[in-house]
Amino acid sequence: MTDKILELEQEIEDLQLQLSTAIEHGDSVDEQLLKMNEQLKSEISERQKAERTLQKLTNIIRQEKDDLEILVEAVTDHSDRLDEQWLTQYEKMQSQALTDSLTMIPNRRYFNQHLTHEWFYATRKQQEIALIMIDIDHFKQFNDTYGHLGGDECLKKVAQALLIACHRKNDFVARYGGEEFAVIINHTDVDGVQKVAKKILKEIENLNIEHKTSLTSDYLTVSLGAAITIPKQGVEETEFISRADHLLYGAKRNGRNRYEIDYITM
Repeated sequence: MTDKILELEQEIEDLQLQLSTAIEHGDSVDEQLLKMNEQLKSEISERQKAERTLQKLTNIIRQEKDDLEILVEAVTDHSDRLDEQWLTQYEKMQSQALTDSLTMIPNRRYFNQHLTHEWFYATRKQQEIALIMIDIDHFKQFNDTYGHLGGDECLKKVAQALLIACHRKNDFVARYGGEEFAVIINHTDVDGVQKVAKKILKEIENLNIEHKTSLTSDYLTVSLGAAITIPKQGVEETEFISRADHLLYGAKRNGRNRYEIDYITM
């Protein structure tokens, strides 16, 4: 009996010890759970802060991207306008560089470029090309009589008359220098050039510009020298100009207000 009581007392002590241990362990678990809960809350709060910061950065980047696109578009548009303005200005300068400022027809520089181009083409195609050199008769006396302003007006009218006479699409009229003009006609024969020369003389006559001190006529006249050829390889166009000039001087020597034409083999 006594042994049985002792055994029961021992069991009771063991149970009390286990219960105390369980209670202590439970308190520890609760404490750990509480700590984990607090840590989790802290992590969630930090993550929410990080997400808000990231969202702000994303919004800033998106806004900067939009601003950059607007800037790039504006710069591109401005650049296109600048390119267009530059091209327009360049073309204007090119036109001015190739145009005689008084008569507003091609100048000597443009004439040289055009003749070089046409000479090369005629050489390659073995086609005829014609050059008419034109000089206003007694122009120095005209200037002395009517003044330089009168001389300028005369040059303008002569230029317009030449444009009327040389009206074909590919006819090229230029002011060669001073009172001298030049006409380039491609793919034509002697008869065609002769018709143009007669037309020029007629248009100048129709201007009816008084020239009291002329030794040729009471009205303004011009002299013409026209050369026609089929260029050969190795022959420079400068030689062609010299031959046309020679014919022009021949027209002057033979009385002016006339033309001299020659088909030249080069």
